[in-house]
Amino acid sequence: MRERILTVLVVLLSILGFIVLATPVGAPDVHGRAQAWRALQSSVSLVSVTRDKNGKVTGESSGCAGVIAATRMVLTAFHCIRTLEDRVLVRPYADQKRLLKVMVKWTRVGYDLAVLETAEDIPGKVAELAPDVAVGEAVVAIGSPDGEEFLMTSGIVSKVVVDKFSNCRASDPLGREPHQVIYTDAMIFFGNSGGGLFNIHGQLLGISERVAVVDVLGVDNCKDGFVYTGEHIMWGYFVGLDTLREVFFQR
Repeated sequence: MRERILTVLVVLLSILGFIVLATPVGAPDVHGRAQAWRALQSSVSLVSVTRDKNGKVTGESSGCAGVIAATRMVLTAFHCIRTLEDRVLVRPYADQKRLLKVMVKWTRVGYDLAVLETAEDIPGKVAELAPDVAVGEAVVAIGSPDGEEFLMTSGIVSKVVVDKFSNCRASDPLGREPHQVIYTDAMIFFGNSGGGLFNIHGQLLGISERVAVVDVLGVDNCKDGFVYTGEHIMWGYFVGLDTLREVFFQR
């Protein structure tokens, strides 16, 4: 009987050892991946619509994203709505057949942040703010690049700084104020603006505001929420955790 028990234990330990060796270093476990997936439940797509003379919607396109910050509030990037305030609707991930009307509730232009308010509860989950952020931790970004709504990409936190935007202030139409910025190598592009950066527990770390691109000409400016320095995306910039906590989540 003892020999049989020892045999079973050896087999189980061998299987466990194989699983450990086969798992990439730094990869989130199954539970972590499941929690990160919940970040989608806190995400919305910002939809720009066109209407006929009677006010009926005749067309739509997606090009920005947002995060459910309260039962009837969406946190997004200001540059996403500054020219589309009367034409933006919200599509929640949790019920993608619905388009919710919104009004601009609050803006902080210097931080490129805006809050939209709906007249009814938003289907989904109110985002939970992460307790902290660390360089090297795994993250996921959610947005609508090239019209592909609720696209999730992954990477790590590359750097956390208080950015003074001295390299692009002259050409920045938003007049950005210094604030915490999270750099990440998670792939983002046009359409990720306003979308969330989440840790593997599905907790909110930041809101997408810019993306850096490399260009042989070395052109550098900050218009339309993007730093154009070229043709290949290098990293994304997100309004950081401390700034979100300061200007919104303690309101």
